[in-house]
Amino acid sequence: MYCWLCGDCLEFERMSLMSSTMPPFIRDNQEWKDEWEKYSRVETYPRRRFSIDAQDSDIDFEFSCAQEWTFFYRAIVLNKEHSNKFHIPKEYRLSGIAYIPGGRTVYHRLLAPCDPKAACLGAGEPDSKTLQLYPIRHPFSDKYNYPEDDGWDHLEGYVIHSRCWNLIDHALGKKIASSRLESIAAALRDQWDGIIASEACGGKSGSVGFSKFRDHHSLFNNDIENRRDPFFIQELDILAWEAEQLVLLARDRASGLEDHNDDDLTSSNSTVFRLFKYKVPLEIKYLIADHLSLADTRRMLMAFGDTFDVNFWKWRVPSELLFEFKDDLKDSSSSSDGNDSNGGKMFAWDYVAAEIERRGVLSWPGVKNRRRILNMLNPVVESVLGAVSVENEPEVDDQSHEPLYHMLP
Repeated sequence: MYCWLCGDCLEFERMSLMSSTMPPFIRDNQEWKDEWEKYSRVETYPRRRFSIDAQDSDIDFEFSCAQEWTFFYRAIVLNKEHSNKFHIPKEYRLSGIAYIPGGRTVYHRLLAPCDPKAACLGAGEPDSKTLQLYPIRHPFSDKYNYPEDDGWDHLEGYVIHSRCWNLIDHALGKKIASSRLESIAAALRDQWDGIIASEACGGKSGSVGFSKFRDHHSLFNNDIENRRDPFFIQELDILAWEAEQLVLLARDRASGLEDHNDDDLTSSNSTVFRLFKYKVPLEIKYLIADHLSLADTRRMLMAFGDTFDVNFWKWRVPSELLFEFKDDLKDSSSSSDGNDSNGGKMFAWDYVAAEIERRGVLSWPGVKNRRRILNMLNPVVESVLGAVSVENEPEVDDQSHEPLYHMLP
């Protein structure tokens, strides 16, 4: 089974939630560990399958097991016939998050929470809070053998990694993403129809070229290090935190200087800094910076006691890709009091730009995977926003973000 956005597989192997093997994600939360220990100690017949009811936000972190994110999915669900049994109107809706080793049932049916804000961490149960649906076949998937009539065939769904949905939600904004599910589903199908028909894919399903193209996308045939979590990247969160702390530290130092007299400000070090500042024109420093790494440029400016315009550093931060430095984080010059109007955090742009280069952030596996998926998402975003524009229905979302119109490097 393959994701309708990124084209990667949703599972590595068939797993049973009735075995004694702990699902890897359990290790990341002590409460989940406690629940697993209780479950493993209780002997029942037939053996109950392990499950935890949670909220979708409960898994908003990078799992310690690199591939674990690929097991969590959502579905854009279509009710083809009005069902009094489920009281679901004939329209598209977004399911909650489910765990595919526990979400599978017989005949390729999937279980997923009805509530988009819910998450079933483990094995789902076919009850009033759970949808049973057939996944709409992705071009990479084998043909499913559905029963002709089992009472559930009116529910179908486009299955997507939950992390891939996070990227869709981020690019479109929560309001548009939740209200334009039909447009999103149509754009995803159109994109894959175009991919399958392309020469790069071999032109048709079943051809040798098609098989090679599918294998290129498949998690089974790629190094897992290149398929890390594309949305929650712990190293980026750490970098953002470090940059925020630098701003707070600089603020504390600045307030401390106000208590010093003029003699303190004319120390030998300050005199040296001022001497350098007036002897080397700013234009020359920019020319020197062209031949230095960003880290060395930052150190040079510290030695000169000078700074570059904040845009010098901001232009070197690919915020379309590293959106942790675009959504809420603003530089301290964004307002007169040093705080941005939206209450976002502040951070040192020079530190961020220098560390992105020094640490090789753009080569991190999670960042590379994010770039790959965002490049596939760009046409979908353009299609959906185009449909909104044609219908002349401006939908302003305070949480929406500028869409990604250009292919990322």
